[in-house]
Amino acid sequence: MSRVIKLYKIPEELKNPKFREMKKKDVKGVQKLLNTYLEKFKLFCHFTQEEVKHMFLPRKDVIYTYVLCSEEGDK
Repeated sequence: MSRVIKLYKIPEELKNPKFREMKKKDVKGVQKLLNTYLEKFKLFCHFTQEEVKHMFLPRKDVIYTYVLCSEEGDK
C-alpha cells in the first residue's frame, strides 16, 4: 500500500499556477461544463448543483478537484 501512496501522491504545490482548488463559487460553472461535455454521449447523467457540490468539492484525503483560472481576478 505504501508503494501505491508513493506512486500516486499529489505534489503539495501545483506546477501550473493557473490551476487552483475548486471552491463553492465554482459549482455552477463546473456543472455547466460537465453537463455540456456529457451531452455528447447517447447515454449520460445530468448533474444538479447539489450533486456537483457533493461529488466534486475537495475533501481532505477523499477528493481533490482543481479548476483552471481564466482571469487574474479568479484566484
